[in-house]
Amino acid sequence: MRPFYCSILLIFTNVIAFAQKSALANSEANYRALRDGTPKETYLVENIELKRDVGTVTLKNGKISFLPAVLNRVTLGVFTGEGRFQLKPAAPLEAQSIGKMIGRSDVDEEFTSAVIYFTDGTYDEIKRQGHAEAIDSAAANALKDFRNRTRQQVDQPRSLVEALIKGDDMLNADAEILAELYDVNQSGSCVLW
Repeated sequence: MRPFYCSILLIFTNVIAFAQKSALANSEANYRALRDGTPKETYLVENIELKRDVGTVTLKNGKISFLPAVLNRVTLGVFTGEGRFQLKPAAPLEAQSIGKMIGRSDVDEEFTSAVIYFTDGTYDEIKRQGHAEAIDSAAANALKDFRNRTRQQVDQPRSLVEALIKGDDMLNADAEILAELYDVNQSGSCVLW
Protein backbone atom coordinates (compact mmCIF):
# COMPACT_ATOMS: atom_id res chain seq x y z
CA MET A 1 0.00 0.00 0.00
CA ARG A 2 1.37 3.41 -0.93
CA PRO A 3 1.56 6.11 1.72
CA PHE A 4 -1.11 8.80 1.40
CA TYR A 5 1.37 11.48 0.32
CA CYS A 6 2.54 9.28 -2.58
CA SER A 7 -1.05 8.93 -3.76
CA ILE A 8 -1.50 12.71 -3.58
CA LEU A 9 1.72 13.21 -5.55
CA LEU A 10 0.59 10.71 -8.18
CA ILE A 11 -2.81 12.40 -8.55
CA PHE A 12 -1.16 15.83 -8.68
CA THR A 13 1.25 14.62 -11.38
CA ASN A 14 -1.65 13.21 -13.40
CA VAL A 15 -3.58 16.49 -13.10
CA ILE A 16 -0.58 18.48 -14.31
CA ALA A 17 0.00 16.08 -17.21
CA PHE A 18 -3.65 16.37 -18.18
CA ALA A 19 -3.48 20.15 -18.05
CA GLN A 20 -0.50 20.19 -20.39
CA LYS A 21 -2.30 18.78 -23.43
CA SER A 22 -0.48 18.97 -26.73
CA ALA A 23 -1.70 18.66 -30.29
CA LEU A 24 -0.38 15.08 -30.32
CA ALA A 25 -2.09 13.99 -27.10
CA ASN A 26 -5.13 12.56 -28.88
CA SER A 27 -3.50 11.43 -32.12
CA GLU A 28 -2.56 7.82 -31.23
CA ALA A 29 -4.69 5.55 -33.46
CA ASN A 30 -5.62 2.96 -30.84
CA TYR A 31 -6.58 5.65 -28.35
CA ARG A 32 -8.76 7.35 -30.98
CA ALA A 33 -10.41 4.00 -31.75
CA LEU A 34 -11.35 3.58 -28.07
CA ARG A 35 -12.36 7.21 -27.59
CA ASP A 36 -14.44 7.56 -30.77
CA GLY A 37 -15.71 4.01 -31.30
CA THR A 38 -19.40 3.30 -31.83
CA PRO A 39 -21.33 0.09 -31.16
CA LYS A 40 -20.90 -2.53 -33.91
CA GLU A 41 -22.61 -5.65 -32.54
CA THR A 42 -25.50 -6.20 -30.14
CA TYR A 43 -26.67 -9.18 -28.09
CA LEU A 44 -29.98 -9.79 -26.36
CA VAL A 45 -29.18 -10.87 -22.80
CA GLU A 46 -31.17 -12.36 -19.96
CA ASN A 47 -30.02 -13.14 -16.41
CA ILE A 48 -26.31 -13.02 -17.12
CA GLU A 49 -24.25 -12.72 -13.94
CA LEU A 50 -20.79 -11.22 -14.11
CA LYS A 51 -19.08 -12.03 -10.80
CA ARG A 52 -15.92 -10.05 -10.23
CA ASP A 53 -14.16 -10.11 -6.87
CA VAL A 54 -16.83 -9.17 -4.27
CA GLY A 55 -19.21 -7.60 -6.79
CA THR A 56 -21.86 -9.05 -9.07
CA VAL A 57 -23.41 -7.36 -12.07
CA THR A 58 -26.63 -9.02 -13.23
CA LEU A 59 -27.88 -8.16 -16.69
CA LYS A 60 -31.51 -9.16 -15.98
CA ASN A 61 -32.83 -8.43 -19.45
CA GLY A 62 -31.91 -6.05 -22.19
CA LYS A 63 -29.29 -5.57 -24.84
CA ILE A 64 -25.55 -5.11 -24.72
CA SER A 65 -23.67 -3.58 -27.61
CA PHE A 66 -19.94 -3.88 -28.10
CA LEU A 67 -17.49 -1.55 -29.79
CA PRO A 68 -15.00 -2.94 -32.32
CA ALA A 69 -11.82 -4.61 -31.12
CA VAL A 70 -8.73 -2.52 -30.47
CA LEU A 71 -5.43 -4.37 -30.59
CA ASN A 72 -7.48 -7.52 -31.30
CA ARG A 73 -9.52 -7.22 -28.08
CA VAL A 74 -13.06 -6.00 -27.50
CA THR A 75 -12.93 -3.79 -24.41
CA LEU A 76 -16.20 -1.88 -24.12
CA GLY A 77 -19.86 -2.85 -23.82
CA VAL A 78 -22.91 -0.62 -23.46
CA PHE A 79 -25.89 -2.19 -21.69
CA THR A 80 -29.47 -0.93 -21.89
CA GLY A 81 -32.29 -2.67 -20.07
CA GLU A 82 -32.77 -3.88 -16.50
CA GLY A 83 -29.67 -4.60 -14.48
CA ARG A 84 -28.50 -4.90 -10.91
CA PHE A 85 -25.19 -4.30 -9.16
CA GLN A 86 -24.44 -5.92 -5.80
CA LEU A 87 -21.32 -5.58 -3.70
CA LYS A 88 -20.58 -7.15 -0.33
CA PRO A 89 -17.23 -5.90 0.98
CA ALA A 90 -14.82 -8.58 2.15
CA ALA A 91 -13.20 -6.45 4.84
CA PRO A 92 -14.99 -4.74 7.75
CA LEU A 93 -13.13 -1.48 7.07
CA GLU A 94 -14.48 -1.43 3.51
CA ALA A 95 -18.00 -2.07 4.82
CA GLN A 96 -17.62 0.82 7.29
CA SER A 97 -16.42 3.13 4.53
CA ILE A 98 -19.35 2.24 2.28
CA GLY A 99 -21.68 2.64 5.26
CA LYS A 100 -20.47 6.20 5.80
CA MET A 101 -21.13 7.05 2.14
CA ILE A 102 -24.51 5.41 1.55
CA GLY A 103 -25.84 4.53 4.98
CA ARG A 104 -25.45 0.75 4.72
CA SER A 105 -22.55 -1.65 4.51
CA ASP A 106 -23.30 -3.23 1.15
CA VAL A 107 -24.42 -2.03 -2.27
CA ASP A 108 -27.53 -3.26 -4.05
CA GLU A 109 -28.55 -0.98 -6.91
CA GLU A 110 -30.79 -1.35 -9.97
CA PHE A 111 -29.79 0.36 -13.23
CA THR A 112 -31.19 0.81 -16.73
CA SER A 113 -27.95 1.52 -18.58
CA ALA A 114 -24.27 0.93 -17.95
CA VAL A 115 -20.95 1.26 -19.72
CA ILE A 116 -18.63 -1.65 -18.99
CA TYR A 117 -14.91 -1.38 -19.69
CA PHE A 118 -12.96 -4.63 -19.53
CA THR A 119 -9.79 -6.39 -20.57
CA ASP A 120 -10.72 -9.75 -19.11
CA GLY A 121 -13.06 -12.41 -20.58
CA THR A 122 -16.25 -10.37 -20.22
CA TYR A 123 -16.86 -10.09 -23.98
CA ASP A 124 -16.64 -13.85 -24.58
CA GLU A 125 -18.71 -14.58 -21.46
CA ILE A 126 -21.58 -12.35 -22.59
CA LYS A 127 -21.37 -13.31 -26.25
CA ARG A 128 -21.55 -17.01 -25.33
CA GLN A 129 -24.75 -16.48 -23.31
CA GLY A 130 -26.45 -13.83 -25.46
CA HIS A 131 -28.27 -13.91 -28.77
CA ALA A 132 -27.15 -11.73 -31.71
CA GLU A 133 -29.52 -8.85 -32.53
CA ALA A 134 -29.62 -5.83 -34.79
CA ILE A 135 -27.55 -2.88 -33.54
CA ASP A 136 -29.29 -1.21 -30.59
CA SER A 137 -29.63 2.54 -31.27
CA ALA A 138 -30.20 3.18 -27.55
CA ALA A 139 -26.63 1.99 -26.89
CA ALA A 140 -25.11 4.75 -29.00
CA ASN A 141 -27.14 7.35 -27.08
CA ALA A 142 -26.18 5.86 -23.69
CA LEU A 143 -22.51 5.84 -24.71
CA LYS A 144 -22.72 9.44 -25.93
CA ASP A 145 -24.29 10.54 -22.61
CA PHE A 146 -21.59 8.67 -20.67
CA ARG A 147 -18.79 10.23 -22.69
CA ASN A 148 -20.26 13.72 -22.34
CA ARG A 149 -20.55 13.36 -18.55
CA THR A 150 -17.08 11.91 -18.01
CA ARG A 151 -15.33 14.25 -20.41
CA GLN A 152 -16.93 17.29 -18.78
CA GLN A 153 -15.64 16.08 -15.41
CA VAL A 154 -12.14 15.55 -16.75
CA ASP A 155 -11.94 18.60 -19.01
CA GLN A 156 -13.21 21.17 -16.50
CA PRO A 157 -10.28 22.82 -14.75
CA ARG A 158 -10.41 22.53 -10.97
CA SER A 159 -7.96 22.61 -8.16
CA LEU A 160 -6.49 19.36 -6.90
CA VAL A 161 -7.90 20.03 -3.42
CA GLU A 162 -11.39 20.62 -4.83
CA ALA A 163 -11.21 17.39 -6.83
CA LEU A 164 -10.08 15.41 -3.78
CA ILE A 165 -12.75 16.90 -1.51
CA LYS A 166 -15.55 16.33 -4.01
CA GLY A 167 -14.19 12.91 -4.92
CA ASP A 168 -14.36 13.67 -8.63
CA ASP A 169 -13.10 10.90 -10.85
CA MET A 170 -10.30 12.40 -12.91
CA LEU A 171 -9.43 9.21 -14.76
CA ASN A 172 -9.58 8.86 -18.51
CA ALA A 173 -11.17 5.41 -18.95
CA ASP A 174 -10.04 5.06 -22.57
CA ALA A 175 -6.43 5.82 -21.65
CA GLU A 176 -6.60 3.40 -18.71
CA ILE A 177 -7.90 0.59 -20.95
CA LEU A 178 -5.28 1.32 -23.61
CA ALA A 179 -2.55 1.13 -20.98
CA GLU A 180 -3.87 -2.30 -19.96
CA LEU A 181 -3.92 -3.45 -23.59
CA TYR A 182 -0.29 -2.42 -24.06
CA ASP A 183 0.80 -4.12 -20.80
CA VAL A 184 1.33 -7.79 -21.66
CA ASN A 185 1.62 -8.63 -17.95
CA GLN A 186 -1.83 -7.22 -17.12
CA SER A 187 -4.21 -9.90 -15.86
CA GLY A 188 -7.41 -8.15 -16.94
CA SER A 189 -10.06 -5.99 -15.34
CA CYS A 190 -13.77 -5.21 -15.53
CA VAL A 191 -15.23 -1.84 -14.50
CA LEU A 192 -18.92 -0.86 -14.50
CA TRP A 193 -19.76 2.85 -14.96
